[in-house]
Amino acid sequence: MLFSPEEVSRIRLLLGYEEFPKYEQDINIALEKIKDEIRYDRVIALVDKIEEIDGKIQQYVEKLYVVEVEGIKLQYQSIIDGLKKEGTRRLKELAHQTALDVRYNPFKGGGQGFSFVSFP
Repeated sequence: MLFSPEEVSRIRLLLGYEEFPKYEQDINIALEKIKDEIRYDRVIALVDKIEEIDGKIQQYVEKLYVVEVEGIKLQYQSIIDGLKKEGTRRLKELAHQTALDVRYNPFKGGGQGFSFVSFP
């Protein structure tokens, strides 16, 4: 297996499996099938990018109100929406690369609560 326990944990968290321990064996089997170094590198790059996107969203959420800079009003919601779309796209790709479903997409919706989805 190429993935360390920490990497497996990060993948489980991002795909929404941390609340579903009954899927742990399925996750391990799916990740053990990834033997190609290039695919492994892509999965880790996706994990890193998704975590980066989530961090950026958190930064912008703190600045969500309209700010005026030199007479220009900045609206952060449109930036957040774009980041959420990119986060969802990366989650779908991570699910495809790992042959797992997305159990929870934190980038769905407007922060109104949980949004459980499963991508084909």
